[in-house]
Amino acid sequence: MLSWDMGGMKVRVYFGFFAMICFNFYIFDSGSAEMCAALTACFLHELGHLAAMFALEEKPRAVCLYCGGMKLLPARRMTERPKQAVILAAGCTVNLILALISLAIGAEDFSRVQLATGLLNLLPFSALDGGRLMRLFLPENARRAAAVVTGAILTACITAAGSPPLALMLAAYAAAAEFLM
Repeated sequence: MLSWDMGGMKVRVYFGFFAMICFNFYIFDSGSAEMCAALTACFLHELGHLAAMFALEEKPRAVCLYCGGMKLLPARRMTERPKQAVILAAGCTVNLILALISLAIGAEDFSRVQLATGLLNLLPFSALDGGRLMRLFLPENARRAAAVVTGAILTACITAAGSPPLALMLAAYAAAAEFLM
């Protein structure tokens, strides 16, 4: 693990982050432009969360880059649900706004990546922003039921689409995060 301080915030980069990037380059063989667009979308997503944290005076304790992506750890446990909701929604909001802007200026590929990143993170799985947002306002059994229904719909869509590798990988990640943890 690489670790350093940046303005009183710990930055940690785990080996799994680099391994996942290498794995994606190896598996998808689609070239570096698509991978850079995806990494940029994820980075901008996390910057949305970070900007919201600073705007709401909730200083992050650490930024971690790991095999599941990136996550921000707050310096203290937040008890105010509205603050939590704004911070959780900020990443997806950034992606969706950038998708619209990109589409308006003719950057359709970048728009698709931004849209996919924003929508993926809104799914009701516990490891994603959508699941965490649902957990703030709904009972856990309602969030879990939404995750099961979403998993079934994703499975049907993937099967109907002929099982594209990226879709399978995303569904596997979501299912593992939801049902094995």
